[in-house]
Amino acid sequence: MSYHLTERLFAEAQRRDVTPSELIREYVEAGLNTAESGNQEIVTIRVADLHRAIDTAVKRAA
Repeated sequence: MSYHLTERLFAEAQRRDVTPSELIREYVEAGLNTAESGNQEIVTIRVADLHRAIDTAVKRAA
């Protein structure tokens, strides 16, 4: 992995309070689940909007 990608991975892992290995496993599993389900549709969304939506969903579920 590039230095930039590694830095992003470590920052996201720290933000989520998980290890980089756990985060990689999560991403790989999500990718495989998507591939296996046949749902190959690509959707473009701003990262900030995605984070906002996730935060909203988590707050509502709590």
